[in-house]
Amino acid sequence: MRRKKLFLVMAIFLALSSGLSLFGQISSRETGSIRGVITDEEGVPLPGANILVSGPSLMGKATDVTRADGTFRILLLPPGLYTMTVELSGFQTYIEEGIEVRVGLTITRNIKLSIKKMEEEVTVVGAAPVVDVKASKTQQIYKADLIQSLPIGRNLNSIITLTPGTVDASNIKGATAAGNTYQIDGLNANDATQQQLSIPVDFNVLEEVEVLTGGAPAEVGWTLGGFVNAITKSGGNKFSGMLQGYYTNEDLTRAVVPTEELKAMGLSKPSSAIYDYDLSGGFGGPIIKDKIWFYVDGRYARNAYHSSFIPFVSPYDGTAYDNFDRKSNTWAAFGKLTFQLAQNVKLAVMGNVQQTTDNTSASGWNIPFDCLYKTDPWANYAFTGVLTWMINSNTLFEARGGYATVEATLPFVRTEQTNVPYMWDGYTGYYFGSGYYADQWNGRPSLQLSAHLTRFVDNFLGADHELKIGAEIQRGAAKWANWKNNTMEWPWYNNNPYYWTAQGYPREWYGDGYIGFWALGQNKNDSMVEGDFTRYGGYLQDSLTIKNRLTINLGLRFDGTKGWIPDIHKGETGSFASELGALLIEPEIGFNPYGQFDMEGVSNMADWFNISPRIGVTYDLFGNGKTAVKFNYGLYRESIWGSIIYKCHPLYYKEYYFNWWDENGNGQPDAPSLGDYYEMMWSWSNPAEMLRENWITGISPDTKAPYDEQIVVGLDHELFKNFKVSLNYMYKVKKNILDDALYDLETGQTWYNPTTTPGNEYWVPFTTTVPAAGSFPAQEVTMYFMSNDAPQNWILQVRNIPEAFRKYSAFELSFEKRFSHGWQLGGSINYSKTWGNMQGSYTDIHGYTSAANDANWFVYGDGRTYDDRPLVIKLFGSFNIPYGFVASFNYRFSSGTPWARGVTVVPPEDWAAANNVNIYNTYYVSLEPVGTRRYYSSNILDARLEKIFSLKKYGRVGLFVDIFNLLGQHYININQNPGGTWMPVDNNSGVGTYNMSGTFKKITSISNLTRTLRFSVRYSF
Repeated sequence: MRRKKLFLVMAIFLALSSGLSLFGQISSRETGSIRGVITDEEGVPLPGANILVSGPSLMGKATDVTRADGTFRILLLPPGLYTMTVELSGFQTYIEEGIEVRVGLTITRNIKLSIKKMEEEVTVVGAAPVVDVKASKTQQIYKADLIQSLPIGRNLNSIITLTPGTVDASNIKGATAAGNTYQIDGLNANDATQQQLSIPVDFNVLEEVEVLTGGAPAEVGWTLGGFVNAITKSGGNKFSGMLQGYYTNEDLTRAVVPTEELKAMGLSKPSSAIYDYDLSGGFGGPIIKDKIWFYVDGRYARNAYHSSFIPFVSPYDGTAYDNFDRKSNTWAAFGKLTFQLAQNVKLAVMGNVQQTTDNTSASGWNIPFDCLYKTDPWANYAFTGVLTWMINSNTLFEARGGYATVEATLPFVRTEQTNVPYMWDGYTGYYFGSGYYADQWNGRPSLQLSAHLTRFVDNFLGADHELKIGAEIQRGAAKWANWKNNTMEWPWYNNNPYYWTAQGYPREWYGDGYIGFWALGQNKNDSMVEGDFTRYGGYLQDSLTIKNRLTINLGLRFDGTKGWIPDIHKGETGSFASELGALLIEPEIGFNPYGQFDMEGVSNMADWFNISPRIGVTYDLFGNGKTAVKFNYGLYRESIWGSIIYKCHPLYYKEYYFNWWDENGNGQPDAPSLGDYYEMMWSWSNPAEMLRENWITGISPDTKAPYDEQIVVGLDHELFKNFKVSLNYMYKVKKNILDDALYDLETGQTWYNPTTTPGNEYWVPFTTTVPAAGSFPAQEVTMYFMSNDAPQNWILQVRNIPEAFRKYSAFELSFEKRFSHGWQLGGSINYSKTWGNMQGSYTDIHGYTSAANDANWFVYGDGRTYDDRPLVIKLFGSFNIPYGFVASFNYRFSSGTPWARGVTVVPPEDWAAANNVNIYNTYYVSLEPVGTRRYYSSNILDARLEKIFSLKKYGRVGLFVDIFNLLGQHYININQNPGGTWMPVDNNSGVGTYNMSGTFKKITSISNLTRTLRFSVRYSF
């Protein structure tokens, strides 16, 4: 059945694209349109009127002739200002100037013509309509003149954070970090591995950015958060360009807390720029006027920043680690050609390249300079194009094609680190040794093709219809190589190499400490992880308008995803891992995960097909194009990406753990052949997951695509000229959430839920009272420990978790004042609630959170999510002030991050023995719902002052200074969670040993510790 559906979608694609080249940029998704009705002064429709639209953003001119009902439409208008001329014999010629078209918006212009009394024409200045009375989507549009004037970061993410409902650039209106879809000039710009933005373009290249946050039509797929549609510059019939430089340094940065106070708090110097400069230049214009345009851009950036690392001495080898500097440099190039192949055929091609290197990825107060990889380099490449063919005035065809990839080399800071274990201290919080990651290489290629057909049908069944049909296909791969000579993980506790005994755990049960080994090879080609996928989709869409007042947007989307893993090769793991595997693992399962092996891949790890309905209604309330009431309902599906597929790969950072008895007493783990004793901890992770017959079941065959069910109700109103205010309500719930769960390979059942069969047979309830700590009272909690009868042959299988949910509800007020009379302003107030039992940060999107990994997920698991911010206020704008100065600002207020107290509980020995409980499994358990407590709210204000000098015919120069954190607002980060380990003496007891976290009440950092000035000069012509 699924094959038939795939063939159906592909047949649509081939039918649309047959005989046509799949390249270009000027498409309906990257443009806007002007529509309306031409009547006489009595309101009688006037057929046969000639409509002509021209502007500097348009090659040539766009024309149409009004139909019998007086309607007209001008399509495929790139963002910009236009002049529209209306001519009809016997009537005065009408000319309207300054009509502003924006990406994705339909501008409505209903015009009355007067009878000609003499040879004359009527010229008016356009009112720049700000309300789209056709579309039912919720969106924000940011033009270059706005984003260039604001004190924000010079990247696409900084633009996204201006949008109402964004907590950060990757979290939009309750969606997870994988919920956004990025598009650059028609090319899907999502990373094939992790769904993040993978095509970084120079800030100065951006012409306009649309951020769609609700009510997306059927042509937009795989989007549960925001659809970010970025349009780059194309050149024009006149040569234009820009040169710009930014600079700041240590002398332009001041800590808002005195140095003496920082020292008293045990903090190092602020994480601030030693130097930071960014140089870029762009140039564009005609090769042949109205036929071929070009635009090119180049960028070079270099910086060095102090880290926020707090100095310490490594207990492993006595190395004294001091504060360090992080250095980075980036170069990028962009090029674009736009062709008018014929009067009705346009083609554009684009290429973008960026490479970045840095000396370390270490950050934070507790990670030394050499404890994470460096970047050498991280390279992004993208090439795309869109072909647009206006077959006739009622039919439009578009075809798109593109290729994007990431090539990243991430080696150790010091090559000798490959021989050093990864170590961390569970009490002090510091990392040392080689760090979590091995030497790495990433490759993330993506090839995509699509075709779209639009047909306008007027006066059919009482309505005017805009019919769309389209199909798209994307082939992606996620390749990740990790290799290291010594893959050991060795936890410490309070500078003691014996993690267990240092905390009071009984040595006879646990040993002195524990270690782990990752099953990785020692060379790049000896442990290559790869997950490949094909995504295909199609849609049918009808936007029907009744009497130019009511528009109903109906859509049906078809989406499919197929994922697979190619053949596998692994080299032998270094150090004494192979010896341990041969001694403790191979006798049990007949396989040594640390040895060398080859395996056949699997062609069908995931195979989804879904149909998603969309319906939207928009009503022009007063019939004047200034007030629109909107409603939208839809299902929005998630696809699968590389990191979920290769999570099941047998070489994907598989680590197995061993309790360690230091029998030779030298304070370090040695091979069993050198005298130390080890026992395998089978309940922590099971190497049977690497057997082919097991890992090929790593994604349940019954898995279905996650989706959001979404409702949006809104009102857009033009309050006065160039000023729009919007009021929206959104509710959405995410269902079919994917994650990994405890799965019994023998019975084919999950067993993580302690309230249902068979989970209730394998989880033993335990009630204890955790002691008071500081201002926290004693707290009774009932949690669960694993029974020794629990399945021994198990894996963590990716599947839909029926108990998992995320919900979002929000009221939102936003406003936009377009630039006129020397000022522009934007802002929003978002009052929302995000709740559930699944988190949505970057680390939570790969299908391997701790959610369904043990029964304690159900203990106070429901609550506010960590990205919940009940109140978010944003305000930004720019103002021309006397003497040629421009002042601008960007203000953000946000409620604090929710959190909850928790603790790790160790089962009492006697109770564990009496209740057949596995004593080796300790569990972190929440003592209250997340959201019971919150960290600080934040207020941040950035400002800019710019002076513009006119050079007349030679252009103009702008000199400006940005002041980040103008008011010096700063926030002390203190670990408020006592955390730690609780060792009760028995069930239903509050007596025991409580070791609180070593970082409890410790000041770890200060957010917004600096006030920074950044100078810039910009020349444009």
